[in-house]
Amino acid sequence: MRAANSLWVIFCARIINLTLSQKGILSGLLIYIIYENLVKSQISHVWDSGKSRNNNFPLSHTFKYAFIQIVWSMSDHYGGERSGNTAAILLASGFSKRFGGQNKLLAVFRRKPLARYALELAASINFWRGIFFIIASDEVAALAADLPCVKVIKNSSPQKGLRESICLGIEAAFDAEYYMFFPCDMPFLDAGTVQSILNERRPGCIVEPHYRGVPGNPCLFSAVFREKLLSLKEDETPRLLKLRHPEVLRKVEVTNPLVLEDIDDEETFERWSLT
Repeated sequence: MRAANSLWVIFCARIINLTLSQKGILSGLLIYIIYENLVKSQISHVWDSGKSRNNNFPLSHTFKYAFIQIVWSMSDHYGGERSGNTAAILLASGFSKRFGGQNKLLAVFRRKPLARYALELAASINFWRGIFFIIASDEVAALAADLPCVKVIKNSSPQKGLRESICLGIEAAFDAEYYMFFPCDMPFLDAGTVQSILNERRPGCIVEPHYRGVPGNPCLFSAVFREKLLSLKEDETPRLLKLRHPEVLRKVEVTNPLVLEDIDDEETFERWSLT
């Protein structure tokens, strides 16, 4: 009986989550109608026969568990990440100017191409609104070939700077509530740090990780900043919006300095490759 009650608690939490999520009001209403008119009547209909066949686990519980599974699936689909739909935008169309002329994202770092770490990390998290891999070369695009959850977007004008990749990602994720921007040169970034950032999101906010007061990446922006992000000039970065709007900046303190370490040049690459 305790197990059944626990399942119903989880079920109710999922109903609340689904109802509060985008598109969730109609979904929650539909579930309520289904329960009242179908499941409840079926439970009543088989209750007596179920008790007679198995006193410890009446047939009504079968309907309950089946119904819970349906709601669980719908919540995963419509509820996204439980507190808003977020798009992951992976920025991978830079020129690697400090990396000796070669594309650092293709360099093999501890048995994997450097950009592959960001791809696998994003793919392991439920970014309901999508994962967008902004690239400038076909070689980098090929790194995501086996990840169907990742949408590759070609940046035909990488010379315009970071702003161009940001605009392409935002336009692709046009109806997202939040945008999380991932550099693809941070192999030590982990899912726990990303989740901590996601947990801090609020409407109208900007979230960034910090280690001992030093800011890092990835950064998350509410869609409230959509137009301001799209309006950045070629030589400007989202950091400018953080400086202009400190009142909405939420800082996530991390304890592991490695998760914010990026690979900018060959010296750093070699040092961490040998560690």
